[in-house]
This record gives sequence, structure tokens and C-alpha cells, in this order.
Amino acid sequence: MNPSAIWRKLSDVRKGESARTFFMSLYLFCVMVAYYILKPVSAAMFLNKFNIDKLPYLYILIAGGGGVLAYLYTRLALRSSLTVAVTWTMLIAVVCLIALWWLIGLNLPWMLYVFNVWVSLFSITLFSQGWLVAANVFDSREAKRLYGLLGLGAVAGAAIGSAVTTFTVKIVGTQNLILACAVMVLLAFGAFLGAVRQRGEPLVRARAADAEKLEFSARDIFSAVARYRHLQVIIAIILLTFIVDELVDFQFQAMAKHRFRGDQLTAFFGGFYVYLNLISLVLQLFFTAWVVRRVGVGGTLQIMPVSITVASLVAAAVPGLVSAVVLRLSEAVNRYTFNRTGMELLFLPLPSGLKNRTKAFVDIFVDRFGRGIAGILLAAMLWAGLRDMRIVAILTLVFTVTWILLARIAQREYTDTVRSRIERRRLELEDARLTVGDPGTLRLLEQTVECANARQACYALSMLAEAPGYDLAPLLCRLSTSPLLEVRAKVYDVAGSAGLVELLAMRGKGA
Repeated sequence: MNPSAIWRKLSDVRKGESARTFFMSLYLFCVMVAYYILKPVSAAMFLNKFNIDKLPYLYILIAGGGGVLAYLYTRLALRSSLTVAVTWTMLIAVVCLIALWWLIGLNLPWMLYVFNVWVSLFSITLFSQGWLVAANVFDSREAKRLYGLLGLGAVAGAAIGSAVTTFTVKIVGTQNLILACAVMVLLAFGAFLGAVRQRGEPLVRARAADAEKLEFSARDIFSAVARYRHLQVIIAIILLTFIVDELVDFQFQAMAKHRFRGDQLTAFFGGFYVYLNLISLVLQLFFTAWVVRRVGVGGTLQIMPVSITVASLVAAAVPGLVSAVVLRLSEAVNRYTFNRTGMELLFLPLPSGLKNRTKAFVDIFVDRFGRGIAGILLAAMLWAGLRDMRIVAILTLVFTVTWILLARIAQREYTDTVRSRIERRRLELEDARLTVGDPGTLRLLEQTVECANARQACYALSMLAEAPGYDLAPLLCRLSTSPLLEVRAKVYDVAGSAGLVELLAMRGKGA
């Protein structure tokens, strides 16, 4: 997609939407500024205080304790209105930040464990609540146009938060940056109030968590996993993703601790996240859709493990800070761009109810379970005296090679599941928010527009209309003679939006 097309898509803000869009973008911007100050600050303070041997135990604590707290918060949120939950969450966050700043100043070592666990919950609560607010401030049509702009605000906040950390830590000190985060949370709260006020109606009925996505039991999930090979592959890939994430992060932090101390370590982490967010933004805007169109779901899913495999080989051969930084960048950049898009496409053919329950299960349990496994493996290695980072790099290779094989299997399972859903005419596309560019998915949609279900055919046509670079004219000409009245009407609506005057002229002549 060229820059002008991207700008047109991001700047499609219509009358009556400007103020809401500004306040929601400001909310996400402020939250991400705060988070990307807290993230390098918490990591640097922990490493400055403790030996690297303690880091695996922090991973385990965040996976276990943080996971339980996140689950309990979500269950409580189901009983609260969104306005009440956001208000209390943000006010409590401000109080906690001030308290953490004071308690850490008392030089209590255990507070750094608490601080890191708390930071892991910060983005889950405030960031996810922001998107829930956006879902209630904008209707579905507005959301489809404006979410890209809101996401841009979040990315800008991440980059600026990282830059603020890098350039101000030597002036104010690592610990005092915590107070700056409290100010950003207060600004985010003001933006939330502004967005709600511009909406014109109070969010009285809106819940602070999505009940539909949380109504699952372990028995339901395990039963579904036993039935769907497709689901087994998805969960296995996600589990490997988080195991590898922690193994790579451990190598990165160990090398950073070896090179830097004090505020310099905080500045280094902040600078790393500046580059990470900028590279991720460029890849997401200009390359991700193009890559998906060229290599499909399977190829897109292999980019991340192949990149990490190559970087791990370098880290094993030439251990050091540079190779650790390259390894960490290859992991994090791909996770936020190509891999995220590939996983969203991989979920696409699943029934919507199962998809929602599975995503909730993954967010609450699989994520934490994978990180916990990595922490246990690292702790066992250090206990056994295996402290060479080359060994950790080789262990990472074992997981990434397995991951590459699973990605190939995922491509086959994706195709089989799509074909099965089409044959039974049970493909559910209505809740997909992804702009489809995968060749296999495009073929799936082309088949769907020919089906006898008018509702799904119309939705498939609308998704094809949004696929970048897709030539609609031949398909619209063919569908203009469809026996389904709804499909013919949708054809002319899409033709009008796409500016296909010739097809509209055919309609005027009674074609």
C-alpha cells in the first residue's frame, strides 16, 4: 500500500467524529507513554538490584501471580459498568504508582518483584479497557474506519514513552520516572472523560469486560481441542511463541546487564523500545499486507520462527550484546507485525463462539503457561550451572525449529478447515475485523460470494472490496446476474463505492 492510500485510510474522520477520535487517541497515547516508561524502568531497576539468576523466578512469578490477578480482575470487571471500572482502575493506578515510588525509595528489595508484576498488569487493564471504551464510543462502521487512527496513537505513545525514558532518565533518575507515569495516567483519565462526554450518552449498560468471551470452562476448551486439529496447532504455536519470547528476553537482558549499570541501563532499554516501535510501525503500515498477499498464511507464520532461528544461530556463534539485540528485535518486531496478522488469519475459519472462548483461554492461561515453562527451564539451567548464553540460544533453536514445522502444518490445517466450513456453509465472517490479503483466504471469499447464503455472500463481497489491490470488476460483472436479489443489490452498492461507473451504467440499461 502506498503512503497516500495509507494516509487516506487513516484520515477518514467524518463530521461529528473528530472530538471522539481525538480523545480516544489521546487516551491510548497517554497509556502507552506511561507503559513504555514503566517497562524499561521496571526491568532496569530489577537488574540493577539482583543478579541475572533471579530473572527466571521473576518470569515464573509474573506468569503465576500475574496471571491469577489478571483473571480475578477480569471476573470482577464483568460485574462493573465500564465507566466505574475505568474510573477506579485509573485512580488506583495513580495511587499505586505514587506508593511504589515511595516504597522503592525505602530500598526494599522485594518491592521490585511487586513492581514488575504490577507493570505486567498495567497494560492488560488500562490498554484493554481503552479498546472496550472505543467499542462503545464508536459504532461498528465508525470503528472499522477509525481504529487504525487509534492504533497509530497507541504506537506513537509507545515510541514517545520510550524516547522520554532514554533522554530524561539521566536528568531525573530512573525511580522518579515512575511519577511521570502517574501524570500520564491522569491525562489518560481526562481523555476518557472527554470521549464519554462527546459520545452524548453515558456508558451505563457497558460492562468492563466482554462476558461472551469469558464464558468458557476448561472442559469446553479441552473438548474442542480434542475435536479440532486446527485448534491444537493454534495453541501449540502460541505456547511456543511465549516460551521463545522469554528465552530471547533472558539473553537480551543478561547481555544488557553485563554492559550497562544504573540509569544507563534504563536509557539503553528505552532506546531499544524506540527502535522496536518505529520498525514495527513501518512494517505494519507498508509491508505486512504485501507479505501476506505474496506468501499466504503459512508463509507469514514462518517468518517469525525462521528469523529467530537465524538470529539464534548468530547468538550461539558470536554471543554478545549486538547479537542479543538483533535476536530480541527479530522476535519482538515479528510478533507485533507478521505473526500477529498470521495468527488472526489462522483463527478466521473457526466458529465465532469457539474463536472467542479460545482467545480468552489463550490470553488468560496459555500466555502465562508458556512464560512459566520458560522461567522453569531457565531456573533449572542456572541451578545446574549452565550459565553460558550460547546454551540458551541453542535451546531457543530447538523450539523455533519445532515452531517452523508447526507453521507448515498450520497452513494445511487452515486450508482443510476453510474447505470444510465452506462445504457445510457454516463459515462465519461477520465478526472478522481483519483486512484480508492472504491468497488462500481470497479464494475462500471468492467461493463464498457464489454460495446460496445471501448474507454471507454479501459480507464476503464487502471484505473483498476492502482487500488491497484486489480487482473487483470481473467479479462484480459476474455477480450482477446473481439469482439472489440481496447479492445483486450489494454488487451495485460496492460498484458505486469503488467508482466502477461502467457497471452502474449497465444497471441503468437494465443489465
